[in-house]
Amino acid sequence: MYDETIWIPVFALLGVLLIIRAAWKPVKGKRYVISEESLKASHKVAMEVLPLLESVQDVRDTGELPYPKDKLKSALKILAYQFARNNQHEELTRIKNAFVQLSRFQNLERAGDRADSLHQKENGELEAEINRHLLTVPRA
Repeated sequence: MYDETIWIPVFALLGVLLIIRAAWKPVKGKRYVISEESLKASHKVAMEVLPLLESVQDVRDTGELPYPKDKLKSALKILAYQFARNNQHEELTRIKNAFVQLSRFQNLERAGDRADSLHQKENGELEAEINRHLLTVPRA
């Protein structure tokens, strides 16, 4: 068959070709496709909870929320993405603030005296999470 020394240059050439292909291939970011149904459902959920989130000033129990925190976070993320994409800055600011205000709702039975410190910690985490999420919005 073939001499064993030919395989080293063949594999090296394949490696170089793969590197060139990867360099020329455009990098694609995440692009979310939001269905009309999920947008409507998110809007419904957010409109129910926005007045509560905007009026809260102290730490409250998660039992006061009409939906689980994860569902609220998902709905607010969908709306934030949509508002950012459509350059609706006032609504986007309102949704971002509501997303961060979710940190005021803690499980008071489990947290006890640590509720305030958990609120502070989660506040920073939620702010970073929504900002990371908004980085995926395509720019016009």
